[in-house]
Amino acid sequence: MEVVTALKSFHGRTFAAMTATGQPKYQQGFDPLVPGFSHVPYNDLAAMDDAVSDRTCAVMLEPVLGESGVYPATPEYLAGVRRLCDERGAVLILDEVQTGLGRTGTLFAYQQYGIEPDILTLSKALGGGTPVGAMLAKETVASAFQRGDHATTFGGSALVAAAAYAAISTIIEEDLPAKAAAIGAYLRDGLAALRARHALVTDFRVMGCMAAVDLGAPVAAEVKNRAQDAGLLILTVGDGMLRLLPALICTPAQVDDALAILDRILEAIPTAALA
Repeated sequence: MEVVTALKSFHGRTFAAMTATGQPKYQQGFDPLVPGFSHVPYNDLAAMDDAVSDRTCAVMLEPVLGESGVYPATPEYLAGVRRLCDERGAVLILDEVQTGLGRTGTLFAYQQYGIEPDILTLSKALGGGTPVGAMLAKETVASAFQRGDHATTFGGSALVAAAAYAAISTIIEEDLPAKAAAIGAYLRDGLAALRARHALVTDFRVMGCMAAVDLGAPVAAEVKNRAQDAGLLILTVGDGMLRLLPALICTPAQVDDALAILDRILEAIPTAALA
């Protein structure tokens, strides 16, 4: 049996999750990897159709490729993958470790696509800063596991359970998904203005409080370092992309401050960098 995942995906650093990850750079030095995984291009339904066979037990995808540059799945793609799984008896697993619990503007990213997964994975925001993860499954799938079939030494402790309960309660009671959607729309407008002002900005993508900015020159590290010196923490993808993950409680004024810092940095980078 095999599991099909996407190229440029990221699913974690334990052995099976690392093998599922469609980025060889994370697998170097850890051979032999777990057998039974294959990878296909993201948002390519024809490639997925070719890959899913009678040997496929599951397809695992991120609704948004986060770590590789904030590339959302198209609605047609996720709907098509859901259909393929139903037709061929495979389980659809959605990895919402990064997208889940409000970050994309809904509680779960899949809710924006009109489909449901069979299995959903969560972590990161789930613990509000404490280390906790969860796997949610429909009963038809969950019934394959019985209590005690699998465990982790510290899994399910009272401390992280209390933290997760508090985090989820706050996210729901304060309607942070809706706030993330509003901030995402505000950030999208700001990034559009930034692109209009700077030839260095060639494109951007936003989904709630996830954003990426493509640069026309290999200066991402320089922008990141200058931003940190100015009090703004951002991420890079390779040498030509910035990744922004504002907090779900971020305000429009804080977005303005962040964009102003980026504006000054981009203004200061010589136009020769584009050559």
